[in-house]
This record gives sequence, structure tokens and C-alpha cells, in this order.
Amino acid sequence: MSARRVAMQRLRRAIAMILLAVALTVGPGAPTPPARAETADPCLPGPGPEAGALAGRRVLRDYPEGGDGTALAAARAAAARLATPDAGPCTRYDLGRFYLRTGDYDLAAEQLRAALAGQDQVPGFDSLAAWNALGYAQLQTGALDAAAASFQTQRAQADRIPPEARIKTLNNLGYTQMLAGQYDLAEATLAEAEAAGSLLATRNLEVLASIRATIGAKDPDIPGTFGAVVASARSEETARQELARMRDRLAGATAATGPETGTGTGTGTGAGAMRRLSIFRMGNGSFSIVVAPYSSYPKAEELRRAAVTAGLAGAYVSSLGQWEDVTARLLPPQDG
Repeated sequence: MSARRVAMQRLRRAIAMILLAVALTVGPGAPTPPARAETADPCLPGPGPEAGALAGRRVLRDYPEGGDGTALAAARAAAARLATPDAGPCTRYDLGRFYLRTGDYDLAAEQLRAALAGQDQVPGFDSLAAWNALGYAQLQTGALDAAAASFQTQRAQADRIPPEARIKTLNNLGYTQMLAGQYDLAEATLAEAEAAGSLLATRNLEVLASIRATIGAKDPDIPGTFGAVVASARSEETARQELARMRDRLAGATAATGPETGTGTGTGTGAGAMRRLSIFRMGNGSFSIVVAPYSSYPKAEELRRAAVTAGLAGAYVSSLGQWEDVTARLLPPQDG
């Protein structure tokens, strides 16, 4: 195999790993977690034998994601009582949703598959929500083919899907296809979601265009429309203060990354990139501090991960197309 082909394969793998990391942290642009349906729920109060499990199921349903230790302990105790071999589909669905909120994605997928297998026991069972939840769980474990199949199954029932749920399905499927490197399929799916009015699909199409440009140029350092946002501020003065604070905060990160390597593999951030901080004014009038603006999406995501490593857990990647770069106006020129 030629050295050029090996380099391209490495670049594609690096991009795939970056995108999967975004999905696993549910960052901006990642698939939408399934929401509980607002319509009448055929699983309440619970058919037949499942009615006796209703109290425990309510504990699971009421547990908030990231709840305190007491709430989590009570919910886990309820889950342990409910997770029996003869549990019905409604109980298994509630277990699956609970495990999604606690990040136990393998357990969630197991329970959701069982719920779908037994759905005929419950007239009106919300299989659309269950397929979406299952696809989301599978995506979190990196089972991209299985996740795409789940979202496709949901999409095939288009005549039953409300408009908002259809958009969510298309976004989730398109993002999964993008993770899997199926860029043509992803573009078609996301374009369908965008035509239905999804702003998230528009952002993901921008990400896809940047990924394709990066692969085409065989260089993750090509210019783009993205940047890693590391701080925000409400006023010009606090924006200046935040930029100075971020420079100090990222000093350790730049020392750790060292000089730019110029390898073209997309695996290093480089001290120079981490030092390029700018101030952008957003549409709502507030300000964002951005590392290395106008990067490709893969490069911006690498820089976000470096910022997180430096302790900036809230860092995220954003498109800068609708923002105004006000760095030159707010900061005096620097020597050197």
C-alpha cells in the first residue's frame, strides 16, 4: 500500500474518532437524546401484571439525569427489583430510558431490545420512541451500523411520525451516517431534515462540508468556518478579561503540546494553535473567546479536546459564520 493511501486512511480514522468522541459526549450537533412522549402513554397505569410494577417504574421515570446520590440510589434499587426475566415491555422500556440517563448504554440497549421484542403485548406501544432510544444507546457504544438500522426502522414508519419527531429521526440518522463515513447518505438525510426546518441539520451539513474539504485537501490544518469556544462574556470589558484569563489557563496546555508538528495526520494541536485566541460578538450581543478561529471542523474539535484536557470542561466547537470578529477593535496591537 502506498504511503499516500496510508496517510489518507489515518486521516479518515482520525476524523471518525473525533466525531465519535463528540457523539459520546453529546456535544453541539450530536444526536438528540430521546424525549418522553407528551401524548397518552399506553404503558400507564400499566397493562396486566405490569400494573404491580408501576410504583417502581414511576421512580425510574421521575429520576432526573444527574440527580443527587439519594435519588440515584433509590432509582437503582427500583431498577434492580424490576429487571427480572419476566419483566414486561413497558417495564423494560422504562428501564432502558433510566439506563440512558445514567450512561449505562449497554444495559439500556439490552432492555430496549427486549421491550421492542415484546411490544405486541401492549396495544399502542410507542415503538417509535423505543427505536429512537435504542438507536441513541447503540450510538453511544459505537455500534454505528446497529444505530443506523434502528433509526432507519423508525424512519420507515414516516406515516406515524409527528413532524418534530421526524426531524429528530432524520438528524440522528444523518449524524450516524456521517460518523460511519457514509458522507453521501449523510448529506441526503441531513438535507431532508434541513428542508423540514432543522437548524441542527444546517450545522451538521457545515460540519460535513468541512470534513470533506479536509479529506480532499489531505490536511486537517486547512482554513474553515469553525473554532473552539473556551469562554463567554456579557460585556466588552469582561470579554477582554476572559481572554487574558484564558491565555493564562491555556499556558500549561501549550507547553504540553509543544510546537506544530506539520505531520498532516490531524492528531496534534500544537502550541501555536492554542495561543491564537480571538473575541467574537454573537448574535445575542454577548461575546465568546475562541481558540484558533476559522479552522476546519476536525482541527477545531482537536483544539476543543485539548482545552478540556486543560480543565475547560465547557469548551465546545461552533461555526463562526454568523459571528463578528471584534478582536482588533477590543484589543490593542501586540508587539511581536
